[in-house]
Amino acid sequence: MLSMCPIFILKNYREMDIGSIPLVISGSSREVCQLKQEGLNILPIVINTLHLAPSYALQFILICGILLSSLTFIFDSFRNTISYFCLWIIHLSAFQVGGVFLWFQWDTLLLESGAICILLANLPFIGATSADNISLFLIRWLCFRLMFSSGLVKLLSHCPLWWNLAALDVHFESQCIPTWIAYYAHQTQKWLRHLAVAITFYILIILPPMFFLPLKTLRTYAFFPQILLMVLIMLTGNYNFFNIICALLCLPILVSSNEYNFCKFFIFINSFVPFASISKSAKSAIPSKIVHLHDSLNYLQLTHAYGLFRRFYSRFLFEIFALFLYKHLVRLYLKSMTGAHGRPEVIIEGSYDAEGPWIPFHFYAKPGRLDEMPRFIIPHQPRLDWQMWFAALGAYQQNPFFISLIYHLLRNNTDVTYLMKKYPFERKLPTLIRAQLYFYHYTKPNHRGEWPKNYWMRNFQEEYMPPITMDHPGVLSYLQQNGFVLKVIFN
Repeated sequence: MLSMCPIFILKNYREMDIGSIPLVISGSSREVCQLKQEGLNILPIVINTLHLAPSYALQFILICGILLSSLTFIFDSFRNTISYFCLWIIHLSAFQVGGVFLWFQWDTLLLESGAICILLANLPFIGATSADNISLFLIRWLCFRLMFSSGLVKLLSHCPLWWNLAALDVHFESQCIPTWIAYYAHQTQKWLRHLAVAITFYILIILPPMFFLPLKTLRTYAFFPQILLMVLIMLTGNYNFFNIICALLCLPILVSSNEYNFCKFFIFINSFVPFASISKSAKSAIPSKIVHLHDSLNYLQLTHAYGLFRRFYSRFLFEIFALFLYKHLVRLYLKSMTGAHGRPEVIIEGSYDAEGPWIPFHFYAKPGRLDEMPRFIIPHQPRLDWQMWFAALGAYQQNPFFISLIYHLLRNNTDVTYLMKKYPFERKLPTLIRAQLYFYHYTKPNHRGEWPKNYWMRNFQEEYMPPITMDHPGVLSYLQQNGFVLKVIFN
């Protein structure tokens, strides 16, 4: 992930580019710049010490991160707590200032898995030791939360497509950046797609609790379907390194621990049933034999500790979780379905005259041309293309980066146009740029089974953004107010 960031930062986060590092700058001195974000961040130290512009300072620490991660990959001696802590700090620093371009689900997953990696790693100058049970449990717990919440949120969204097992009827064409396999998966029989949704729920909701079972056979049974699901997602959608990380997090499920045994597992499960916290009316509904069994177990003191400190633990753990959430150590991984009624796409067009002709801008990976086949780009993530997918779900007024993009396309800023497939106005700058909203759908074979020439068909919906000129009043001031163009430029 760090290896992909410097080029993206170079092309997006200069002081006059699409995204700007959220700094508060007063006066003209570098020493007075301070981050809006709170928490651990080494960017201000680098800026003030090396006297670099914010974007170059961010590139510098990311390059240092690449070098350090390369050393940990090559040499065993660098695989220690200090190295992984430094890498985590570098990622956290980029995450805090990256804005919408670095605030994806997998970016937060990297932060939490990186924090656990610090606990798993050995101390410097000490020989390799096996991972302790607590560290292994933390990885399993992270994997459980990731998988279980991904499945549960689909049902909690109350979306009829999920409840009717029809989500895959639209998912393959509405996801951010599909692959060409997704095009053919969309053409499969409806019963097969509905069965696939049911199996997905089984894998994400039913199997994850088995990650904690003391029997390795059952954990193995829960492990392989998770890997299969990750592989299928990678084949049908370009989700960069996300599914690779998910698969790696599943590996500790197969690791056995000598200290796990059925007795301790039984005690752990039994502690979740403190009858002291059940009201009398509810207790009367419980069969007398179960109540008698619990009263008998009280003499063995299996549940008293949990029942006694139940309120203390709930308040204490809530405060700890809130602190970790603030420090980006834990996250809630909830991913629901969007674009369920079609695939909205924003098509940016430029022209020399208000009467046309209008020439479209083509992006690196997102759908645009109707005859262009979807392709594989994993593990790379074209973050501008992803943000365009989110922008299509709302209005351009809600996406300041979109106005910034138009601003730089009008000026042929090469740091921005480099991120696109082709800039159609290299000889002469466009006078106007507008944006149109379309609904895209996959094409289908005809009644003779012949595949069409185009992969996509589209229907015009509305004008997404009216034509904007280079000297449009208020655009520059709007970008300055939203921090995309800084009033002070470092040379």
